[in-house]
Amino acid sequence: MPYVAGEDQNRVELEPTSIRDAMTSGELAFQLTALSDRYLLNGEGLNFQSISEVLGALEATKLELYRRIVAPYEDQKIAINGDVYLTRVHPIGKVKS
Repeated sequence: MPYVAGEDQNRVELEPTSIRDAMTSGELAFQLTALSDRYLLNGEGLNFQSISEVLGALEATKLELYRRIVAPYEDQKIAINGDVYLTRVHPIGKVKS
């Protein structure tokens, strides 16, 4: 994930403070779509490169969200509730006999 440096003025300018926080998944999807659309409009027109850039940014963001938020959350829930995979699948992926 290409982070923008914390002291960089661009980081402050990129914060989405002018919009209210999304309250539903639909609103969040709308905001992500609107930001993607703005990026596509501000470039050199709709082309494969700009579409690829948006898709790449969304995919990288999804993966970083999973790495930083989802995986630790799931690990915490496994510690609390137990790991469903321990009784069904060996850690290296082979079915236990």
